[in-house]
Amino acid sequence: MKTQLWSRAEIENLLRRFASGQPASEIASVCGRTEASVRYKLHNLGYSTRRVIRSAFNFEERSQASEDWKETQVDEEALRAKAQQDLKRTESRREIRALESDYKQEALEERILNAFRDTLLDLPLRIEIPPTTLQTTLDIAPQDYAVIVLSDSHVGQVVDIRETEAASAYNPAVFLSRLHFLESEIARILSAHPVQEIVILFAGDIVHGRLGHTFEDDLTQPIATQVDLALHAFYQFIARISTLAVRVTIHCVGGNHDRWPGLRKVPTERRWSGLDTLCYQSLQALAAKTLPSVTFDERISARRIIDIGDFRLLLMHGDQLRGGNCAANGLAKEMQHWLMRCVQTGQRPPDLVVYGDKHVSANLPVGIARAIINGSFVGEDVFSQNFAPSPPSQTVFFIRPRSGLTETHVIRLDQAQIKLPVPYDLKPSLAQLVESFAQRTPKI
Repeated sequence: MKTQLWSRAEIENLLRRFASGQPASEIASVCGRTEASVRYKLHNLGYSTRRVIRSAFNFEERSQASEDWKETQVDEEALRAKAQQDLKRTESRREIRALESDYKQEALEERILNAFRDTLLDLPLRIEIPPTTLQTTLDIAPQDYAVIVLSDSHVGQVVDIRETEAASAYNPAVFLSRLHFLESEIARILSAHPVQEIVILFAGDIVHGRLGHTFEDDLTQPIATQVDLALHAFYQFIARISTLAVRVTIHCVGGNHDRWPGLRKVPTERRWSGLDTLCYQSLQALAAKTLPSVTFDERISARRIIDIGDFRLLLMHGDQLRGGNCAANGLAKEMQHWLMRCVQTGQRPPDLVVYGDKHVSANLPVGIARAIINGSFVGEDVFSQNFAPSPPSQTVFFIRPRSGLTETHVIRLDQAQIKLPVPYDLKPSLAQLVESFAQRTPKI
């Protein structure tokens, strides 16, 4: 609708009638305008339409209006006092809610700690490892390093075969069978390619945690049980792998599933204080007492630069990377940022990037470097069905100190068969849990 402009004559007529005390409604009727238009024009000309109302009253009405105005002032003071009371009441309620939230968080943490005490109290300082059948030739002095990438084992997750339309199943029994199969394949590979040093990279999501909707179902084990099972299994895995080389060096970063319950997103600051790090530090304490050839990197950063000979490697979980297939766009940005940091500090940029999180296995170029994306122990689950098929796998590769990356092995874990008795030495409660899953897990 087109606005009708006020002419000079209309404005003079408006001001004349306004000065005589006519209300805005009468002026609007005479001028052929709406009352809102008249009031708006008077306001633009610097006049208040309250004068129109007061001028229309007679003396008695104006006096009564004055009294009403005084009463209004008294009411405003009462309202102001009431508003202060409401504000104090609101602040008091807010403080009470904050205290309740703190009490609930403390109660949750106390329940978690009690569960850890009850579950891990009988964890021995030394777990006896049965004699290994793995053989290696250490009389040769090769210069290569063997690098084992372990990520996304999601210990404690349960993938019901009915959820995936018979595509896959996952549970603690499947996890142990796949870990044992991975151990055997690593021994086979190293028997043909012996090395003096093995580097193990834990790339996060070792335990599954309890996030979101899993609070409402039984498809996730309690987090204390997850950590307990991860400690028993990975400690024995490390102990057996340590017999295949003179030295074993372990580097670890946290994932995004291992955060404590109640956190909606992974914290940017101090994200290492999660369940994965609890596993790493416990494994480090156990290894320090029983495995003299094993050394843990004690850094706690979410991104870690590792030098292997003259070769530089960047380790991260990978949830920081977004965009494109296998997060290729995010990876390109990550490498660009590292190049800028290296230019500023005078350091050498990484030659290789290793990460997991995506549950797929890939080896791709990125700028002057390469990227190795590690697979998962889980394989197909409901979430991964949104993407291309991702069979369970883990990665082993070799690095020659001067020439860098040589051969890479992607070990498919779906060939593993569930075995009873359990292939690792577990305490009775864990053994019973794993056996119960093993008996009801169908062959795929």
